[in-house]
Amino acid sequence: MINHLRKIYRSVFTKLLLIIFITGICINLVVIGYFFHMARSNNRNQIYLRVVQYANYLIDDLGTPPDHARAEMMSREYFFEISYQSPDLN
Repeated sequence: MINHLRKIYRSVFTKLLLIIFITGICINLVVIGYFFHMARSNNRNQIYLRVVQYANYLIDDLGTPPDHARAEMMSREYFFEISYQSPDLN
């Protein structure tokens, strides 16, 4: 039995099969990792663009100069704080 296992361990076919198996696993891990990286970086860009778009919407909605009453109402309604600074108001 031990002699048989020793033959299998020394076999070129077994070593090549093991190399092919490990290479296949590594290639799959690299491809999966690449797609996860691309999906994550793409989502970050999309989130950033949406946040900028929403901030621009809020700025347009508050007006120039900002309406203090509208800012307070939006702050209560959307559960976030609005802060702006100008020479006259803070």
